[in-house]
Amino acid sequence: MALKVLLALVIALQFVFVPWFLKAMWPEKNKKSLALKMVCAALFLFTGILAQKISANTTPYAFWMTLGLVFGFIGDFFLHAGSKMGYYIAGVMAFLTGHCCFITAFNGASEKLLPGPGFFEPGEIIAFAGLVLAMIIFVIKKKLRLGPILIPTFVYASVLITMMIKGCSLGLRAFLSPAYGVAALLPATGAFLFFVSDVLWANVNFNNNKQNRPMKNANIITYFAGQVLLACSMLVIIPA
Repeated sequence: MALKVLLALVIALQFVFVPWFLKAMWPEKNKKSLALKMVCAALFLFTGILAQKISANTTPYAFWMTLGLVFGFIGDFFLHAGSKMGYYIAGVMAFLTGHCCFITAFNGASEKLLPGPGFFEPGEIIAFAGLVLAMIIFVIKKKLRLGPILIPTFVYASVLITMMIKGCSLGLRAFLSPAYGVAALLPATGAFLFFVSDVLWANVNFNNNKQNRPMKNANIITYFAGQVLLACSMLVIIPA
């Protein structure tokens, strides 16, 4: 019971620190906003650890999800700590690694719930192709000049899309399974919000929206909400 109360408190603290962080980071990043962001990141990481403890979830799903949260914590630091290219690359690589961890967790759990024909099923292939095509159309329509980061951006976006699709696929399979209920949609919702957050982040940084405060706020809110939901998914996704 004590761990459940602590989990509720940790989640509730996000409603305090995320708005505080949003206020501190405007109009520019600073040491205070970095400290507050790391508190928010520590809270979603702690949420995952508590969820794992409460559910006694020692499955590979819990291992990979927790590792993904750790890399999210690392990525949060580097993307906010400095403006030099080295910080940016380190942050993006941390998030890319985190997405790969989530993909591994989602795919492994999906195969446990309902074994399929392979890593990508027909419906997932169609969804992936559609989203990649939409991304290409958006880049062309907005005339975004990505220059030397074009290929890395495409790689990152492809991994992000895969993460979202696999998360939604797992959520749907768990929801349709007799052993799970509505709470099984936690990984799907978390993965989708993470995807939305990264799309907003790209729109802020590559589409001349750095002064768009509502968009920046939406980016941060969807990001931390997604991470918390992914962390909480370890309470219910316990594939045998």
